Amino acid sequence: MPQLDKVTFLSQFFWLCALFLGFYLAVLKNFLPKMSRVLKYRKKKLGQSHKGVGDMHKENTLVRSSANKVLENGLKNSKDLFKQNSQRTEEWMLELIRSTNNTSFQKTNNTYLYSIGERSISYKLSVQGSFRDFSNTVFLSVLFNKMGNCKSISN
Repeated sequence: MPQLDKVTFLSQFFWLCALFLGFYLAVLKNFLPKMSRVLKYRKKKLGQSHKGVGDMHKENTLVRSSANKVLENGLKNSKDLFKQNSQRTEEWMLELIRSTNNTSFQKTNNTYLYSIGERSISYKLSVQGSFRDFSNTVFLSVLFNKMGNCKSISN
């Protein structure tokens, strides 16, 4: 086998070791420091970006919680203001109705109450006048019968 020839084997082995050692020293002195600097820089950048992501996540959480608090406070204040305004409006309307009834409609209210009272008294007198001869129980029974007839007629 020509590869294992004893005369040429030693020179081939020497040059293999020399080239391998030269290549190893070149990689060790030139390429590995550059690669280690790049890897350190990448690691540092990734650490900062992960830190930045964590900081952004914390900041995002804080912003969302404060926005939710602001929104809740705003809705609560709006609800309270709406209740206060509706209560004030209701009180104002009731007071306006009372004052209007006491001033503008006083005469109308008195006239209405007077006419209702007058009609009920005149009706009672007419009913009692037509049934003077009867006793109170007979009068009431006849009155109830008439009322029952009036209800059945109106139905």
